[in-house]
Amino acid sequence: MAFIGATRRCSGGAWMDGVANLGYRPVVGGTDFLLEVYLFNFDYDLYGCRMETRFVEKIRDEADFSGLDELVAQMRRDEAKAVLENRAIRT
Repeated sequence: MAFIGATRRCSGGAWMDGVANLGYRPVVGGTDFLLEVYLFNFDYDLYGCRMETRFVEKIRDEADFSGLDELVAQMRRDEAKAVLENRAIRT
């Protein structure tokens, strides 16, 4: 079950919104099943760190794209949807 979803992460009592891929990353030749989280308005390196991540809403199934340009365009659309989903749960 590989998918893209809107997420929230708690750090020090503060919630941070984001979007995540839970899957294989087929465009870049990924073979391991893993979770990659992008946090909005956050500029620190957390690679390899453990964190609690909650999925707010599934955005779409993971898909393969013809290249990075097509993937990046879809990622921007996913981010916009995740922002709306995260706003909806806070209101």
